[in-house]
Amino acid sequence: MDHGKHREGLLRFWEIHDKYPSTRWYNQVFEELVAREQPEDMVFVDGGDFLLRQGKQEKEEKILPYYLDITPVTNAQYLEFVEATNYPSPKHWHKNIYPIGKGNHPVTWISLEDAANYASWRGKRLPLEAEWEKAARGNQDFLWPWGGEFQTRYSNCRDANIGDTTPVKKFANGKSVYNCYDMSGNVWEWVNSWFDETRTHKVLRGGSWYTFADFTTTTYRYFDYPTSASGLYGFRCAKNFERKS
Repeated sequence: MDHGKHREGLLRFWEIHDKYPSTRWYNQVFEELVAREQPEDMVFVDGGDFLLRQGKQEKEEKILPYYLDITPVTNAQYLEFVEATNYPSPKHWHKNIYPIGKGNHPVTWISLEDAANYASWRGKRLPLEAEWEKAARGNQDFLWPWGGEFQTRYSNCRDANIGDTTPVKKFANGKSVYNCYDMSGNVWEWVNSWFDETRTHKVLRGGSWYTFADFTTTTYRYFDYPTSASGLYGFRCAKNFERKS
């Protein structure tokens, strides 16, 4: 492949995307850019106006297009970060090794600060609350990623009586409208948004294996200090849809 021509083609596509949104080529170029720029194991989420349902409150948000991890970050993925950077491993790991047999389980005992550091190392970031919820339910009024009624076999929460984390793609029937796994149950996920105006606590979304079904909905909000870590807390990463510098 001629990488120079490939790069030149991408630059021309971005020029059309940025400068000529009303032309007949725009949609074709947009789809091409999404396909070419989409990172591995991430999904593309379209932008636009979004009604964020923060529990019983509603808030209009303007979302820019972005990519989101299909699954929460796993122990095996986090181990790569620990080994490459000498970053402190989660407190329950033994000699920088995660528990045996849990490589494909979501990493836990992670603070928001740990999550943000990992995301930055990957060239990504943490999702905002509106971005997380958009990926969980789209523009539908779904209470759970799959629809309006809870299904025990679709989510690793307390009602499923599993009592621990599970592999990140175990509950395929519970995928969201954007094909993201575990947006209900398994681990609470940090998002980079403040819980309230005091700017003291950050938001967690999605519930966990220890959480009853009513708290694993697409709109339920939990919170904690950014420095807090728990065996129930994990995260997934987001990435901007934008021209590379």
